[in-house]
Amino acid sequence: MERAVYENDFVLCICTPGYKARFDSRRGGVGTEADLMVPLFQANERKFIPILRVGDWDAATPRYLSGKSRLDLRKYESLLNHLFRRD
Repeated sequence: MERAVYENDFVLCICTPGYKARFDSRRGGVGTEADLMVPLFQANERKFIPILRVGDWDAATPRYLSGKSRLDLRKYESLLNHLFRRD
């Protein structure tokens, strides 16, 4: 997981209320992921892309991702535009 977070251009964070709860409280695998991601937010916030899968943005987005550009999974075209810098 650590290598993937550092070596890839983008990290897609699939947001759900459960993901938010584990991210914000640093529990389980999501907690480990959060510990890796948080220090990198300042250096390259475009790298981390919150994607809404379930719920609404407020209930599903971790604190550190709440101010970032975010995409609704139901609108996959916007994800492709972001990844290929067509936005």
